[in-house]
Amino acid sequence: MMNTEQTFMKHNSVQKIVLVLSLLVCLLSPVIFSTNLFANSSSKNTVIPWAKDNHVCMECHDGRKRIDVVDTGIYSEPGDERQLKAIYPEQYGVGIHANMLCTDCHASITSPEPPHQVGEAKKINCVECHKKLLEDFKVGKLHTSHLKRLHVVAQNTENYLVSYHARDNKDDDRFANAWCDDCHDSHFFNIPTAKDSPTYMSWRYGIPDKCGGCHDYALETYVNSVHGVELLDKNNFDSANCTDCHPAYMKGGAHWTVFKVGSQDSCGSCHPKNLESYRNTYHGQVTKLGYTHTAKCFDCHESHKTLPVDNPKSLVHENNLLKTCQKCHDGKKRPLATKGFTTYSPHAHDGDFKRYPQVWIASWFMYSLLSLVTIFFLVHSILWFYREWQDKQKKIVAKSVDWTALGLSPTQHIQRYTGEWRLFHGLFSFAVIMMITTGMSLKFSHTTWAPLIAKLFGGVEYMGLVHRYVAAFMFVLFVSHLFILLKRLLRDPDFRWFGPDSLLPTWRDFVHCWQMFVWFFNRGEKPKFDRWPYYTKFGYWAIYWGIVVIGVSGLILAFPTIAGQYLEGWVFNVSLLVHSVEALLATFYLFVFHVFHNNFRPSKVLHQEAVIFSGSQSLEVFQREHPAQFDRLVANGKLQQLFITEPSPEMLKKISLKRMLLIAAGFLVLALVLNGVLTS
Repeated sequence: MMNTEQTFMKHNSVQKIVLVLSLLVCLLSPVIFSTNLFANSSSKNTVIPWAKDNHVCMECHDGRKRIDVVDTGIYSEPGDERQLKAIYPEQYGVGIHANMLCTDCHASITSPEPPHQVGEAKKINCVECHKKLLEDFKVGKLHTSHLKRLHVVAQNTENYLVSYHARDNKDDDRFANAWCDDCHDSHFFNIPTAKDSPTYMSWRYGIPDKCGGCHDYALETYVNSVHGVELLDKNNFDSANCTDCHPAYMKGGAHWTVFKVGSQDSCGSCHPKNLESYRNTYHGQVTKLGYTHTAKCFDCHESHKTLPVDNPKSLVHENNLLKTCQKCHDGKKRPLATKGFTTYSPHAHDGDFKRYPQVWIASWFMYSLLSLVTIFFLVHSILWFYREWQDKQKKIVAKSVDWTALGLSPTQHIQRYTGEWRLFHGLFSFAVIMMITTGMSLKFSHTTWAPLIAKLFGGVEYMGLVHRYVAAFMFVLFVSHLFILLKRLLRDPDFRWFGPDSLLPTWRDFVHCWQMFVWFFNRGEKPKFDRWPYYTKFGYWAIYWGIVVIGVSGLILAFPTIAGQYLEGWVFNVSLLVHSVEALLATFYLFVFHVFHNNFRPSKVLHQEAVIFSGSQSLEVFQREHPAQFDRLVANGKLQQLFITEPSPEMLKKISLKRMLLIAAGFLVLALVLNGVLTS
């Protein structure tokens, strides 16, 4: 064990060693921390003694201590003295970069003494720094709870690099049009998160002045607009400012298609009801499809000069409306707008009877009709399918006809439709599918498939032309059918307008409908139908109703300037609503009942005969579907007059292919329409 003297001597030796090392450090420190070594070091402040905190920098840049620093931080011409940037600690301390050191960004600085670095000062690159932060986080080099914010910053950075702000300035290509620090003061910038806080309100209040530093004309007009007055004079911080409509990191300029198409959503973020009603107009539907040739919000309301409707200087004031419409409908590119345009409301909707009574009434009637017809025939189809499926499961068959006693063969075919009627049906089917496809693509412009179909037709304008030409073709078919039908009926001496061969509805049709529902529930016999059952008559006369309703409303919409000379503007609103809802009604009826009845009932599942394609039907099927007509023709001896040769196997294959193609096309269209309805 050491004695006390030995212990003292050991401690004395250690002290001498420490003292010698300390003297060496002091002597060598100028060499260790020389400028040359510093210049080769990285921006890691752990090796820069004077940069371990910001107090050395603040000795000169503290805006509270010195009066010769300036807030602008603008550099004067080369050769002149550089102005010092004023930094206020209390502002920097609450900024987003408060925990950073000056040399984290000013990495080229190598000395606390001017000029601070060797060579020309390097411009700080905010973009690269923020991109590197995200990259470091992804590979595990950075641990932070602010991942969402990092992603936002990274996305903003990418958008900025392709924006107009990032392009070289025309006057001085050394600088971009706008650099990060022009809008976000890097020393004081903070992102206010609490929208009800004074900081957030102050931030929104200052945005117009920030933007106005470069866009002075836009600022001059904005301050007098309804938005500017609300924000700057009335301190309504919910009012739109520059960045609400022009995102700071917007790709491209205001003349780009992407901005024009998307600007409606910016307006709609504050005016959702107006956006919804606008989307239901032709202008809004075309815009949603991605085209810019129709009126946008800013075309009618102006962008920076937006004024209240009752302001005499407003473009949408009643005294200025016609002139505003004539900016687009100028008589050159489009027919000249007429007086009816001034009373048309682009924001009319069916939820306000006091303001839009005509639209409210038309909507109530059309949607009631759509609901009643669709629900009735949907229930009708489901019950019919279930009853026939039950009979098939129980192997219940209808009473068989004694074909031998009648001297007939159940496989013998009779003619149901002549060649011209089959041609009419084929052409009409094609026209209907084309009309639904082109029309519903406009109505459901919000869907992902609608723009694709518009492009398929070469653009929305060409799609509109196809829609109108097919409509005209359909009208010619309808008139031709009517002419030929009346000609034949008037020449037939045995025809009676309310007889069994007539398509005019009678009381018996209502009785048969009731009996059919009784049969569905197994409470009675199935009615014996004659040539035209009640559901066939309904579908036939629905075409007349549809041709009139869709045709008249379509003409008004296709020729608005002519209609506007004689009709009030609300007629356009009603016409658009009636036109689209009636088209929906026709679509649903066709597929809910017509296609079901002829193709998917258990007793007729894709039956080979497909009478509308072949024109003929076997006696067995004919007797089952139209027993009253069969009995009548047998009784008066006219059945044999309808005999026709049975279709060949080759013909049946062609018929089957045509049928399947038509059904497939129809169901594809139906799927698109249902998608549009369900996503509306």
